[in-house]
Amino acid sequence: MSPKDERDSAPIEDQEIHIRVIGTTTVVDLPPMVRRTVAEKMGTLLGFIIRSRPPTLLLNFSRVSRIESSGIAACLFAQKECAEFGLRLGVFGVSPQVQRLFTIARIDEFFVFFADEASALAG
Repeated sequence: MSPKDERDSAPIEDQEIHIRVIGTTTVVDLPPMVRRTVAEKMGTLLGFIIRSRPPTLLLNFSRVSRIESSGIAACLFAQKECAEFGLRLGVFGVSPQVQRLFTIARIDEFFVFFADEASALAG
């Protein structure tokens, strides 16, 4: 197996994306490592969720310790689609390390950040 293949073969439980509905809000719980394979699944799921038009979509980053460029691209896709459909998109639980990536990439201005789920739901 090449190094790239090993990197993309994280245990299945580490790649799980969970979707919860709280009232009219859809919460997407992201896994600890958002790599290419997870980002592809994430983009597909977010597309389906956004087409169902929940008034609010929240991305839960509280378990995310690493996100690759493909994961950031999936987040930008969600932001663009939510804006197009007039949906509210929020992001919460972002670690300082991941926040730094959003800032360096100059995409932090496209998202509304919350410290935790409670403030995101109230927000």
